[in-house]
Order: sequence, then C-alpha cells, then structure tokens
Amino acid sequence: MKAYRQIETLMGLPGDYDLFDQDLTAFPADFTRGLAMVAKALEDYRGEGLDLSAIKNDRDVALLVANLKEVAEDDGFAAFLEESEANSMESKADSMESEASQEVEDMDAMFASRVR
Repeated sequence: MKAYRQIETLMGLPGDYDLFDQDLTAFPADFTRGLAMVAKALEDYRGEGLDLSAIKNDRDVALLVANLKEVAEDDGFAAFLEESEANSMESKADSMESEASQEVEDMDAMFASRVR
C-alpha cells in the first residue's frame, strides 16, 4: 500500500489512500479504479501495464505489490508523469484558446449576417 500511495502522489493525487487493516476477498472499487489508472499510465510509459484480471490469490497480490514498489522507485516513470502532465496542461490551454477563437468567429459571423 505504501508503494501505491507513492504512485498516487506521483500522479498528482493526494496519496492518502487508507491502508488495509483486514484481509480482503476483493479490492474496494475506488482502489481498483486507482490501480486501473496506474496500469494505463504504465502502459503508456513502457508499453505494458498491470494485468489486474490475473490477480486471483495472495501470491498474485504479492506480485502486484512488488510491481508497484518497482514503479514507485522508477525515476523514469516519475519524469514521464511530469512530462505527461505538462503536455496535458498545454493541450488544455490550446483547446481553450481554440474554443475562444471559434466563439469570437461565430459572434463576428452573427453580427455580419445581421448587418446584411
């Protein structure tokens, strides 16, 4: 769980997911969603993610924990996430600028049509 919390922090999330204090037969839905986000980021980073459907027993959970620890300590993954976040912010800014420009063009066209 500590490794998952570290990865959450790298991904810009709070990193305060509660530790499991009892044995579970299934992961909570919000934890599974978080793991899916990590799996997708890993797939984007190294071409392969985490096969969450393969987790069937305690051994598989131990392998997952080992993978999460490896990822949490991977400086390249942290750099990849930072770069992805920067690109995402830039893309959002470009999108907002494009939308604003389109709205101005639409408004200009509306006023031009009224003048005719």
